Amino acid sequence: MTERNPVQLLQQAAVAALVAVTVIALSAVSAHAGIKHTAAVAIEKVDEKAYQQLIEATNAVVGIKVKALPNARSNETLGVERLGSGIVINEQGLILTIGYLILEADSVEVTDSQGQTLPGAVVSYDHATGFGLVRAIAPIAAKPIKLGTAAPVGQLDRLMIVTGGVR
Repeated sequence: MTERNPVQLLQQAAVAALVAVTVIALSAVSAHAGIKHTAAVAIEKVDEKAYQQLIEATNAVVGIKVKALPNARSNETLGVERLGSGIVINEQGLILTIGYLILEADSVEVTDSQGQTLPGAVVSYDHATGFGLVRAIAPIAAKPIKLGTAAPVGQLDRLMIVTGGVR
C-alpha cells in the first residue's frame, strides 16, 4: 500500500471521520429515543448493533493536551497550555483534530477513553481545512472509527457531539 500525502489524507479523513460519527450517532440516537420509522421492526433488530457502533465511535474520541513553544506567537490568543479532542482514524494511532490546537506545539499528550495518557506527535496541519493530524507515539487502545460518507445526512437531521476528556 502506498503512503498518501499527509495533507491529502487529512482532508479526506477530516470530512469522512466527522460524518461517520454523525451518521452512527443519528442511527443510535433515533433508535434509542423511540423514534419509529416505517421499518420499525428492522430498527429493533439493528438497535443493538447501532448502540455498539455508537459506543465504538465514542471510544475512538480522545483528549489532546498540548503545551506550545514558550515563544509561540499563538500563545497570546490560544494560551501556552491547550486542551481539545480528536478522533482515532487508523490502526497506527493517527488522530484527526482541529488544527489550532496543535499550532506551534512543543509537546502533545493523548488521553484515551480509558484514561490512559500517551505521548503524541504532530504529523500535519492543513491551513485550507483547519484540521490537524497527531499520532500517538505508543500503541493506543482505541479502535479507529470507520470512515463514512455524508450522503445519508440531510438538513435538520439530529446529531450528537462527543468530546474527549483530559484528566
